[in-house]
Amino acid sequence: FICNWHPLIGMFLCHPAHPWSKMERLGTFIFSVGLSFFPAALLAISAKDDTLNSIMFVSTLLFVTLPVMIWEIALYWVAIADIYCKGKGNCIAASCVGCVTIFKSGCMCVSVGFGVVFAGFSFMLVAVTDSPIEKMVVSVFMGRVQSWILWFPIWTFLPYLGFVHYWCIEWHEAQKSLKSVAPES
Repeated sequence: FICNWHPLIGMFLCHPAHPWSKMERLGTFIFSVGLSFFPAALLAISAKDDTLNSIMFVSTLLFVTLPVMIWEIALYWVAIADIYCKGKGNCIAASCVGCVTIFKSGCMCVSVGFGVVFAGFSFMLVAVTDSPIEKMVVSVFMGRVQSWILWFPIWTFLPYLGFVHYWCIEWHEAQKSLKSVAPES
C-alpha cells in the first residue's frame, strides 16, 4: 500500500504494473513543488523577520501543504482514470480508453508546465521584492515534508478512501466468500 500510494516513496518503489506510473508520479511531484513556490513566495514576502517562525509553520500547512495535497489527489485520479474503461468489452469503453489517455497526457503536460511557470514566477517575485529566497525555499521544503508525513494518518484512516476502509471491505468480502464455500453441516 505505502510503496504504491505514498507520493515520495512511490516515486522509487511503486510496482511496475501500478496504473500510476513513475513518470506520472514525477510529473505530479514537479507540479506540486512548482505550485508550492507561489504561496511560499507570498509567505516569504510577508514574513521578512525571524519572529514569525511558528506562524510560518502554520501558514505553510494551511496555504501550501493542504492545497497542494488536494491537487496531487486530483492528478492521481486523472492518472488512473483509464483503468476504469479498460477491459469492459464494449465499443464505448474501448473508445473511452483512448480519449481518457489523451486527456490524462494533456493534464500531466499542462501540470508540469504550470509547475515550472509558477516556480519561475515565484523566484522573480521574491527577487523583485528583495525578500529572502531562503524563506521561500524552506517553506516549500517544509510543505513537502509536512505532506509526506501527513499522508500516513490521512491515507490510513480516511473514510471511503483510506487503507482501513478498503481493508474492512476486503475482509467482509472474504468472510462472505468463506461462508459460501464452507460446507453446511
